[in-house]
Amino acid sequence: MSNRHGRFTRYKEIAKILMKYGFTFLVERLKNKGYLPGVLLRVRRKHSQEPPEIRVRKALEELGPTYIKLGQILSTRKDLFSEEIIRELEKLQDEVTVFPLEEGKAVFEKSFDESFDHAFEFFNHEPVACGSIGQVYEARMKDGQDVVVKIQRPGIRQKILHDLDILYTLAKLGDEHLYKNKAYSFYDIVEEFHYRINNELNYQLEARNAERFYRQFIDDPNIVVPNIHWKYTNQSVLTMERIHGTKLKEFKELDNLDYSTLEKLALNKSKCFLQQIFIHGFFHGDPHPGNIMITDKLKIAYIDFGIMGYLDKESIDFISNLFLAIGRKDYERIVLVLQQNGSLSTETDPRRLKEEASFFISQYYDQPIKDLRLSEILDHFMTIAYKHHIKFPSQFILLLKAIISLEASVSKLSANFSVAHVAREFLKEYYRNRYHPKALTKEYLGYTEDLLYSVKHMPKQLNNLFRKVESEKLVLPVRSEHGKESVEAIIIAGKRISLSLIAGFSVMNGTLLIFQNEMRTLLSLPIASWMFYLIGGTIILRLILKE
Repeated sequence: MSNRHGRFTRYKEIAKILMKYGFTFLVERLKNKGYLPGVLLRVRRKHSQEPPEIRVRKALEELGPTYIKLGQILSTRKDLFSEEIIRELEKLQDEVTVFPLEEGKAVFEKSFDESFDHAFEFFNHEPVACGSIGQVYEARMKDGQDVVVKIQRPGIRQKILHDLDILYTLAKLGDEHLYKNKAYSFYDIVEEFHYRINNELNYQLEARNAERFYRQFIDDPNIVVPNIHWKYTNQSVLTMERIHGTKLKEFKELDNLDYSTLEKLALNKSKCFLQQIFIHGFFHGDPHPGNIMITDKLKIAYIDFGIMGYLDKESIDFISNLFLAIGRKDYERIVLVLQQNGSLSTETDPRRLKEEASFFISQYYDQPIKDLRLSEILDHFMTIAYKHHIKFPSQFILLLKAIISLEASVSKLSANFSVAHVAREFLKEYYRNRYHPKALTKEYLGYTEDLLYSVKHMPKQLNNLFRKVESEKLVLPVRSEHGKESVEAIIIAGKRISLSLIAGFSVMNGTLLIFQNEMRTLLSLPIASWMFYLIGGTIILRLILKE
């Protein structure tokens, strides 16, 4: 009963703020759907003179931490919203107060059934960092190890999840009210936000992220990742090794370092980030100067793993193909890559997009690489995306934000350092490795496994199809005036499928024979492989010519 009362009270608070800033249509729908009884809340229209983007920002600020975080995430979606809205959302800042240490102790002791005094030899009562979700303290374990302890705000999880329920309701109502052909759905945006905030609320996930990141760079002498102390880590508390050094945001303390050392640090940080994207597919989603440290031994250290990005093979291929197309000044291929990724909407005009892409590339193509700033290029790119109704996956947007943060943090080390130059050199090596015969063979073997799986299950699928035909449960609608042509088309299609299977088997067998020892070779490949490739290639060529 109390939960229901609290939910109603929160709806009422939100409704008053929405009306205050002129979003009465949402309040009316809340009332009509039964979330706000008309007896308790009289809906009155407000006519604010301020632009809608300013009213959106002010409403989010007043609605509290959950809505401020939502606005901060939306500020990165330049593919979805206008520049005016983005500029206002970028002004959103967390206004948080420090919660008392006694409350933090209560969270810790409830989590581990152990007192602070028993767990730690020393504990600094003043937090070294304070955020909307938790606070960070310095401490020392009983064995003498220096650690940092992140403790979640008491009750923050319940408050955010409560607000999320209401956000879903508001998103549905917003989608019903606004025109259907917009490039985004408010409900989808809330789902993405739910995923992100859920991850940030789970300190165990952050700890696993740190461990995975540690394994990725365990052999890199230039990168430091803190160890996790699992004994005092759960969803609400995170304890990890304390890194001794200087945060990049406090870059003035690095003034005594020479130019070459700073350049080397900037290079190591840039290479590390590129490896995260293209080699590991797991990257730090928020590498701003406050989350990066320079250790006392002049190494790069990452200290926060609450926001991480995940890229599967398809996403990495999409990013690399897009960068390759831009690098080659191939605007036709840019549009093709976007189409294959499903980023273009029904409102996108491919011809106009090609024109815009050509103009976009020409602006930057002839500039010296050292003068290019990725943040400027990406900002322009996202403006084009918004104009042409191009929608990118959320992980791609997180990556773009991370690249911009990377460039900002690197500039703290060396103002003239070019991340674009490092990226170009890195991608050259990446593409050499990617299209190396061994890498291609491995990729083709993967395709072969997929083909074998399909072929293995094809008899069963065909058997099911014939059974339906025999039982007359399968009906194919064929117009009588084109009946003969339709039957002939089906027969031709069947022949082509058969030839494709034979070609696939030939290529597959030729590839498998590469790994067999003691076979006569021609140009480093087994002669039998060449024979199978010839058969497969002849069939494929015939199919193309027939087409």
